[in-house]
Amino acid sequence: MFRLRFHNIRGGVLAFSICVLGALWLPATCWAAKPAPIALTQFHINDFAAYCQTAIIDLRDCSAAHRPSESAQAYVKRMGGYLSALIKVEKQTEPIRVMPILQDNSPSNRKTWSNVCKEAYKLPQWVTRLDLLWRKRDHVPLTHIGDALLRSKICVEAMENGLRNARP
Repeated sequence: MFRLRFHNIRGGVLAFSICVLGALWLPATCWAAKPAPIALTQFHINDFAAYCQTAIIDLRDCSAAHRPSESAQAYVKRMGGYLSALIKVEKQTEPIRVMPILQDNSPSNRKTWSNVCKEAYKLPQWVTRLDLLWRKRDHVPLTHIGDALLRSKICVEAMENGLRNARP
């Protein structure tokens, strides 16, 4: 049996403080990041698909490489535009990172929503990675930035394709 033995009052207070802070910190970090499931209508699904489509249009010819005759300032502005479009769609699609409350519980619809939620859940990870790599662009190979940009775009496209077939 596990027993805590305290040799003095300070040790007991310290251990108690650590336990209380841990009990308060753990639920805040584990459950605060997940949004609550929402009930969807076709209107909501169309909105989420439109957010993805807008981002896809903004990313239509995305490339992390410098274009011929592109100034350094234009390059930074173009990449910043890609990053801001991805950050915007990441925030807009936050409610569908968890499985919504569905009216149509058919296996095909659940699988479609599972795929959409999986991509929506992966998107913030890729966008955060892209943001970090972009901030350290002087010390990071361009291929890493391009990979994170491409994978972020693939997540958005997969969400948009899934939302096309999703039902409430």
